[in-house]
Amino acid sequence: MVFRPILSDPPNWKISPVGDAAQEGHIVSVLIAENAETTQQVFVESMLVYVFNEEFWEFSFNIAVISLDGGSEEFATQNREIAKSFVPAEIRQSVVPSGVWLELKVA
Repeated sequence: MVFRPILSDPPNWKISPVGDAAQEGHIVSVLIAENAETTQQVFVESMLVYVFNEEFWEFSFNIAVISLDGGSEEFATQNREIAKSFVPAEIRQSVVPSGVWLELKVA
């Protein structure tokens, strides 16, 4: 399965949160790759969510994969080993700092 990057340079986008941040938090989802054969698209999702029972804000990210034609199961992961299969090698350094991918090669 071959994924190709869709960005050659960092996007110059303004990000405007939608909804009530105190209730919902913020999610920014950026399309980074696609597979024309399977119609899968790969996104980096950054989330800032308020955890009510602990009363703090949590920032996290994941790699999300969706299928435009429903031919594959959609999923999101924070597991770098799984994400590595969906993030093209030529843009990995832009998605996750180099030290993280190097750790995967050593392990």
